[in-house]
Amino acid sequence: MRALTFEETRILLCKIVKYKKDTLLIMLKEKMKSLIVFRIQKARVFEAFLGITRQSQSFQEHQVGSVGTCLARHTHSSRLLLVVPSIKIISNHPVSNSLGLTKSGETVFLRGLHVSPTSLAWANKNLIRGEGVFLIGPSGIVLGFGEIIEVIQFQKISNYRKIILINHGDIGSYTRTY
Repeated sequence: MRALTFEETRILLCKIVKYKKDTLLIMLKEKMKSLIVFRIQKARVFEAFLGITRQSQSFQEHQVGSVGTCLARHTHSSRLLLVVPSIKIISNHPVSNSLGLTKSGETVFLRGLHVSPTSLAWANKNLIRGEGVFLIGPSGIVLGFGEIIEVIQFQKISNYRKIILINHGDIGSYTRTY
């Protein structure tokens, strides 16, 4: 495992800031206090305690499977994708970019499908295209995160079949088999 380069850190923080907005600085201060660092191994970005990463340096790289929690991975085309365990980071200090789903919308989202206007129960504010949001189920559990592809306003949307949110990650991926 090695430390992230400046460019890799910038890309990771740009992905996280899409969901965190103003609370990114608070998150980074918490990580520094608790001595949590970001490391990369085999195209996966991990979050781990500093003491554990120092101890793992005494082993050869092929002997260490992973240290910490995997937050993101690089694709073959060098894009960075956040994975499901990063929901913990995204929803720790919730910003106003959250959406509530209905019971039927929760089922659809957890199957890995995208969200249509009929699945929405509430929205905290008007959301514009490209914003990252996290989705909350009817029971108050954070279900996953995604990206808005259509403007969400407090008025009725005429085309109820149109997809308005792309699923980037959900907790249902643990139960699905590909």
